[in-house]
Amino acid sequence: MTSHTTSWTVPGLDVHLIEELGLRPDVRRVPLSTLGCCGGAHALATAADHVTAYPGSTVIVVVAEMLSTVYSHQDTSPQAMIYKMLFGDSGGACLVTSQPRGPGLRIDSTWQYVLPDSRQRYSGRLNASGLHFDSQKSATDAVNDIMPALLSYLKQQELELDALQSTVLHPGGPRIIEDVEWGLGLDQTEGIEDSA
Repeated sequence: MTSHTTSWTVPGLDVHLIEELGLRPDVRRVPLSTLGCCGGAHALATAADHVTAYPGSTVIVVVAEMLSTVYSHQDTSPQAMIYKMLFGDSGGACLVTSQPRGPGLRIDSTWQYVLPDSRQRYSGRLNASGLHFDSQKSATDAVNDIMPALLSYLKQQELELDALQSTVLHPGGPRIIEDVEWGLGLDQTEGIEDSA
């Protein structure tokens, strides 16, 4: 499973990896493109679902971005400057298996949710000067807007918020961290005080 948003690529990252890693030509591949920031989480969830459906299988998840090479540096609007500060070039990979091979993250279940009527909150466009990202003010409300559905899912799965030992999230800034903390009833400073 591969994910990248950096550019339109043919052949895709999946084809390059098959050749570079010497994988079998009949390997299953799932290219996930233009998912942006959620590409890694989406790929992990899809990989976990795959190994659940096909016990004994192994999935390599590879996510890579090189936004500095394609983002429009001519765009100097305040919004564009914020995106430039948030974006970074990076890459990562991991194996997902149906049976543990050692220490690592355990995925017991997956949940995906597309916020209804949210297509305009974040968008990207490509023109001669490069890639541009746009967002509406309502984009910053996404965490609060999705929280009722998340809490409902957790309740349905009989997962108690008090049992949470840690959370992993992609912060686009302090507001997202604070909104998750508030929505899940977490105390971000508790761990800091305990470790002092």
